Amino acid sequence: IDVRFDKGAAGFFTNFYSIPFNAISVQQFGNPFNLVVGKGVFNKSINNAYDESINFSGSNQYNLTFGESSNQYNLTFGASSYQTNLTFEQGSSQTNLTFGQNSNQYNLTFGQDSYQQNLTFGQGSSQTNLKFEQGSSQTNLTFGQNSYQNNLTFGESSNQYNLTFGASSYQTNLTF
Repeated sequence: IDVRFDKGAAGFFTNFYSIPFNAISVQQFGNPFNLVVGKGVFNKSINNAYDESINFSGSNQYNLTFGESSNQYNLTFGASSYQTNLTFEQGSSQTNLTFGQNSNQYNLTFGQDSYQQNLTFGQGSSQTNLKFEQGSSQTNLTFGQNSYQNNLTFGESSNQYNLTFGASSYQTNLTF
């Protein structure tokens, strides 16, 4: 799914109709992610547009790209959920996400001046291979017991703060 609204179309609507306009995509969601039958949320590119999954009740997201100044917020994932290969371009964010136990975020990239904030992970969860480019941050994360962060890279002027880890949780291979 691509949700795009290019500069030419924006100029047309603004100049011809005096309407500042962006593309909007809204879909009702309730199917489990299954790459074999093509159900779930995967392979989305959101560029200069609004995208919403109403009643999101899935457990996995795969290959999502959020264009400049985009955000993903207020999502709840069940047990054994994952997000894999997500890209948040410059000025984008991921906020207010809750993951059930044994969940994972893998291969996420946050572009310049982007952030990840207010995430809660159940026990046995992890974040692996996350990259935060210049001026980006990770704040207010809570991990249940036996959880971990591994292979996180923070660019110039990036930071990580206000993280809470449950019993037997740990961080390894962080680069600032």
